[in-house]
Amino acid sequence: MAEPRYYTTAEKAKLALLVARAAAGGDRGKIGARIDAIQAEAVAREEAEDAAREKAKQDARDAKAKAKAERDGKSYWF
Repeated sequence: MAEPRYYTTAEKAKLALLVARAAAGGDRGKIGARIDAIQAEAVAREEAEDAAREKAKQDARDAKAKAKAERDGKSYWF
């Protein structure tokens, strides 16, 4: 499974709690599954953020190209 680049504060808190439970002798199978679920959510969140960032960049490029085309297409009469 892919590792996330970073965790949010809430994700860090959840992971710390799960690690503490595992250290205290909790069911490592269940705890491991929950840690995997948190990691999967973090990766999905990062992928969604990356997609939104890329879309915003593309929208900015399109707007810039449209503005340039409109500027270049006009003729100025004095």
